[in-house]
Amino acid sequence: MWLRIKPAVPWLVCFLGCAAADAIQPAASPDVLDPLGQFDREIINLAEPAAVAFLPSGELVTVEATPPRVIIHDSAGRETRAFGTRGRGPGELLRPAGVCIADDGEIFIADAANDRIQAFDATGAPGRIFGVTAGDGRLSGPCGVAVDARRVVIADTLNNRIVAFDRSGGALLWSSGRYGRAAGEFAIPTDVALSASGEAFVIDSENSRVQRFDLSGRFVREWGLWGYHPGLLAGPTGIAVRGERVYVADAMNHRIQVYSPDGELLYMWGRHVVVPHEGAGKLHYPARIAVSADARRAAVCETFENRVQLFGLRADGKPEPPVAGTTADLGPVAHYGPYIAAGGNRLTLTEPESHSLLVFDTSRADAIHICRFAGRGSKFGEFLMPLAIGVDSGSGLLFAADRGNRRLQMFRYQPEDGEVRMIPNLARFVRAIDYDVLARGTANHPALDDVALTAVRCDDAGRLFVLDARRERMIVLSREFRRAAAWSIRAGAPSPHGATDFVIDAARGRIAIVDSLAARVSVFDPDGNHAFDFGAFGDGDGELVAPFGIAVSASGEFFVTDGAEHRITQFDAAGGFVRAWGEQGLGAGQFFKPRGAVIDARGRLYVVDWGNHRVQWFSQSGEFGGVFGARSYIKPALRRGGAQESRP
Repeated sequence: MWLRIKPAVPWLVCFLGCAAADAIQPAASPDVLDPLGQFDREIINLAEPAAVAFLPSGELVTVEATPPRVIIHDSAGRETRAFGTRGRGPGELLRPAGVCIADDGEIFIADAANDRIQAFDATGAPGRIFGVTAGDGRLSGPCGVAVDARRVVIADTLNNRIVAFDRSGGALLWSSGRYGRAAGEFAIPTDVALSASGEAFVIDSENSRVQRFDLSGRFVREWGLWGYHPGLLAGPTGIAVRGERVYVADAMNHRIQVYSPDGELLYMWGRHVVVPHEGAGKLHYPARIAVSADARRAAVCETFENRVQLFGLRADGKPEPPVAGTTADLGPVAHYGPYIAAGGNRLTLTEPESHSLLVFDTSRADAIHICRFAGRGSKFGEFLMPLAIGVDSGSGLLFAADRGNRRLQMFRYQPEDGEVRMIPNLARFVRAIDYDVLARGTANHPALDDVALTAVRCDDAGRLFVLDARRERMIVLSREFRRAAAWSIRAGAPSPHGATDFVIDAARGRIAIVDSLAARVSVFDPDGNHAFDFGAFGDGDGELVAPFGIAVSASGEFFVTDGAEHRITQFDAAGGFVRAWGEQGLGAGQFFKPRGAVIDARGRLYVVDWGNHRVQWFSQSGEFGGVFGARSYIKPALRRGGAQESRP
């Protein structure tokens, strides 16, 4: 791996919309005399950078997630040293998600996959661990951490709360929050920052707001509504506090917004990219932000683009003019989610930013967009961040995990009639089941704790299999959402939160589950009996680094996507290596962080080229067949692949 520092170049103007008359406007405050936002340089070719922070010396700490590593860069962006070992032992990291630097230089890392906070000194020597003891102090998937002289405050993400530990003794001081939308409740808190007075400012990501708490964890105030105009937020993920400024990484609006501690918008900076993977000040899903102690430098971590951009004070001393940040008007195929499902001559994908599902007809040579349905909301048939999807071809039923509303929804497709056209009412809502209801016990089945669904698939017998990665189990339901069984997906060493996808090989009576953290695929029978594993961590033939999606052919061969290696690896029915193809890029057969995969009724392999905002399809021997998606991202594949564009 190598890094390249790119100097500043003039910005291109990307006007994505104007503010509505009643939108929040930046305050005319004398405090805003030194606005940040002047692009300086970028550090690229990182490996899933998850978070950034400044050392007291002014050096930058960048935490990579895949594989885990902590890098220290000097003020010019040059790597000076690094540390980190992959694993679950003391001082090891598995999937780091957040970082904070204490005033004395001690480094605290939130390791989401290891469910803990790991401390290191400035040389990388491991220190204390927080959050691993049983009881109320046990963490689950923590993504954010902040420290002061006395406390370690944590965004305990999957427990939907914030907690504080005594920094010296490790005792739990307080816990605040639970799942919900009311004041003081959370839906995926992803980051936390402390003010000089010790108040905690928390990113409540799926509620698209910031919440403020006092030193004892009592709720003080909140701000933010979901939206695109200045002051509004759309899936924020990162936060920093310096003096009287609160800096928020507004991920889905592709910008940084700066507020007062009371939530008054002061100014903002950032524009969505114009050309694929553009940087030089353009932002694409900014995940985290760090601000230096003197508030004269900022580092913006863009996990999606594998880079960190550095900014200084604006040369003209004026904030960047505000614009709306929406990408929703770029078209129905702009930003696909990671999962894909096939049934008959139809493909279904999620579009999380519009909270919608997209359907394509594949009966012709090209995939043709025929329906977009649902949308943002809490009513039946609406979504808050649709995640996993599955299709029962025999019945025409579609199942979708609605993460934000914590429910599983069922829709019924209209039958195919051989005509390819837009069908606005293609899908009709049938029923839904809340996760809490799904977890309730019955006379035949014990209660389940805290259901959170990751992937959904149907077998030929009409059974619905839903993967709960957090609790490492498979839940089996009838089409009427009655629980039939539940079994553990553990195979060998446990890997909490590591399962990302699975596929049902009905012809051979088996289910193959991808474990991204263990870098392997585990095969079970439909009753949960473990058969065998294949794959191992590494970049050689048959090895995997960050597997995510899986598809199976009629002959039983497996196709596994690897987001870190930007490739597809093909295995035979027994898990033996067959071939691999793909590399990072925009050309035909090239990928950037591929995710879901599926084989349709014609035997074509469709792969969600997630980081390139497109879908590519191939023969089962890896021959490129076509592409559809965001227009600027598919043009390079069409030029180099000689294929026809699949029209949206």
